[in-house]
Amino acid sequence: MPCLTACSVSVMTDHDKKSGRVCTTKGLLCAFVGLCVVMFASVFVYWYQVNEIFTLSVQLTDNVKEFYEKDAKALLRVLKLSELSNGEVTPDLTPDVSRLVSTDISDRPDNCKTCFNHNFNYVLDNDQICDRNDTSPEIDVVILIFTVHKNRLQRETIRNTWLTYAKNNSLDSNIRYAFLLGAPANPEMDEQVREEFKVFRDILQEDFKDAYSNLTYKTMMAYKWASTKCKHAKFVMKTDDDMYVNIPNILKTLNTNKDKLQTHVGGVCHQTAKPIRDSRSKWYASKKSFPGSDYPGFCSGTGYVTSMNVATKVFEMSKHVPFFHLEDVYVSLCIKKLGYSLLAIPGFNGGRFAADPCIYHGSTMMTSHEVPPDMMKKLWFGKCKKLG
Repeated sequence: MPCLTACSVSVMTDHDKKSGRVCTTKGLLCAFVGLCVVMFASVFVYWYQVNEIFTLSVQLTDNVKEFYEKDAKALLRVLKLSELSNGEVTPDLTPDVSRLVSTDISDRPDNCKTCFNHNFNYVLDNDQICDRNDTSPEIDVVILIFTVHKNRLQRETIRNTWLTYAKNNSLDSNIRYAFLLGAPANPEMDEQVREEFKVFRDILQEDFKDAYSNLTYKTMMAYKWASTKCKHAKFVMKTDDDMYVNIPNILKTLNTNKDKLQTHVGGVCHQTAKPIRDSRSKWYASKKSFPGSDYPGFCSGTGYVTSMNVATKVFEMSKHVPFFHLEDVYVSLCIKKLGYSLLAIPGFNGGRFAADPCIYHGSTMMTSHEVPPDMMKKLWFGKCKKLG
C-alpha cells in the first residue's frame, strides 16, 4: 500500500510538514477503505453461509414431507386394526393430517397425472346398504347426505320425515341412502356416532379431517362409495342434512331426464361463474389455488342429481384433476374434463321455499335449503288445505 508506506516515516522536516499532513490524510482514507472492504467481505461470507443453511433446511423439509406422505402412511396402515365383519373399525385413529392438501402452496395447474388419489380409509362403512335379492326392485337412486357429528337431531329428523320413503334401506325399497362424515376433532363425538351407527347402520365415515375446506374429500368419498358399493343404482343424489327433499318429485325428474343425466349433472346449476377474491368470503379462492379468471360453472352442492355413469367417471377423472377446496366447483372441473355438461332443473332451490305445506307437498318442489328440524317436522306432517 504505497500511501501508507510513504506515511510511515517517523521524522519529517519543516519543509515536509505540509505534504506530511496530506499524506496522513490519504493514509487514513486508505485505511478506512480497506476496513470497509474487509467488512463487506465478511458480510458476503455470512450471507453465503446463511443461504447454504436455508437450502439445506428446504431439502430437509422436502424429505420429511415425502416420509409422511409415503412411509408414514404405510406405517399407519400396518398399525391400524383390520375391519370387523359388520363394517366397523376400532379403535379409531387420529386423522392423517399429512394427507390434507393446502390450496395455497403453489399455483394450481389445470390437470395432472394421478396427483389426487383419494386414499383415505373407511372408519365406518356398511357395504350392505345397497344389497338386493331376487324379489327386490331396482334401486332408482342412492341419496348421499353430507352431515357433521354434532347434527344428530338433523339426521333423526330426516330419517323420520322425507327419508321414510327409503324404508330404512330395506331390501324392498327402490331408494337407498347414507350419511357421510369425516373425522371429528372431538373423540367423544366420534364415540356417539359409533353408537348411532350400531342402531341405524346408515353412516359412512372416512379418516380425513371433517371441515368445510375438505368437502371435496367428502364428495369424492361419496362418488367412490357409490361407484363401488352401490354401482347397480341408476342415479345418485348428493345433498346436505339441512335440506328438505321431495323424493316423489325427485323420482319423476330422474325419469324425465334419464337420458340427459347420462352426461349431465342436474340441479341449481350456473353455467358461468367467477372466483371470489375477497378473503373474507366463505367461497374465497386465492389466485394460487385457482389462477384462472372463470369457473366452468357449477351446480349448487345443496342438492344435485346425476347418473351412476357420471358419478363413476367423475371419480375416475378426479385422480387427474388437482384438488380444489370448493367441492361444487371441483365436480364441475371434472365434468368439463369429461366433456359433460350441467343441467338446470326447475324445483331445485339453493335457498328456502316459503314454509307452506302446499309447496313442500306439491308437484314442483325438489329441494329446499336451510330447513331446521322443527320446521321440517311441521312441513312434513302439515296438511295442505288446497290438496284436501
